[in-house]
Amino acid sequence: MSLVALSLAGWLLACVPGACGAFGRTGVAQPSRNQVSASRPQSHQPTETRQPGDRVVYRARIDVPVTFVAAAAWIVSELEKKHLGAATCRWCDESLNGFDARGRRALRWHNTGRAASLSTVTGFVLAPAAAYGLDWVAARRDGRSSNGPVDAILISEAMAIASDATQIIKFAAGRERPFVHVLPAGEKARTATPADNNTSFPSGHATLAFSVVTSSAEIATLRGYRYAPWIWRAGLPLASLTAYFRVAADRHYLSDVLVGAGVGSALGFAVPYLGHRNRTDRRIPAVRMVPTARGEMVAALWTW
Repeated sequence: MSLVALSLAGWLLACVPGACGAFGRTGVAQPSRNQVSASRPQSHQPTETRQPGDRVVYRARIDVPVTFVAAAAWIVSELEKKHLGAATCRWCDESLNGFDARGRRALRWHNTGRAASLSTVTGFVLAPAAAYGLDWVAARRDGRSSNGPVDAILISEAMAIASDATQIIKFAAGRERPFVHVLPAGEKARTATPADNNTSFPSGHATLAFSVVTSSAEIATLRGYRYAPWIWRAGLPLASLTAYFRVAADRHYLSDVLVGAGVGSALGFAVPYLGHRNRTDRRIPAVRMVPTARGEMVAALWTW
């Protein structure tokens, strides 16, 4: 996980504000030069530069530092897990609940190492590749490939915030991992990564996979990309596979991955929708006074 976070930070450093075209701009995404030239009227009247249906607001002075700080916090928490995590389990599962016990019996593989490797591939490679790649494809199909760098930053921001939230819960909960739980007491300190023994709840892999897919799909939806639904169709199965493989690898209980998926999905949606939606758009939630034959009534308008 640390290597993934370091790679993300390196990519962000390579794309300092202004270095990637639209990345350094503040405000609603602008159309490409060709689109502006084609749509520019012959008169000298002012033109509308905003893309129809685009509801994304990007503020470089806020979003870039937030993304860097959130990613850095994630890296530090991974590197300092030995000191931040619980040395002994706080949630030890002496009497494992029936839901998690049945889930472990039904889903755990005999070859747990292979399942762990597959969860890393789907969670840290395939799901992010689908999220970032399909967002760029959707933007390019609509002639707005210049939105790609900004979209990538907003996706990374949501993913890093969700991962930070999961780390806080992990360290506070101190739940013992399934494979550690079944070891004799004298062998628990001899695992390959003892600092990771009590970080089962919730699943960081599931959080990352669901947050990156959900944020990408929501940003594409707010942009009005025609191919936004394909991010859901391709990304959610990969995120779900990641959650499944974590249980199959005996690294998490079923409740761990379900909560991780919930945290990732909630923040993956909330960060773009609440933080980057153009609030002056006439389609956002509004309350209006509507005249009727008998007087006036209050009407609420809500559009996703």
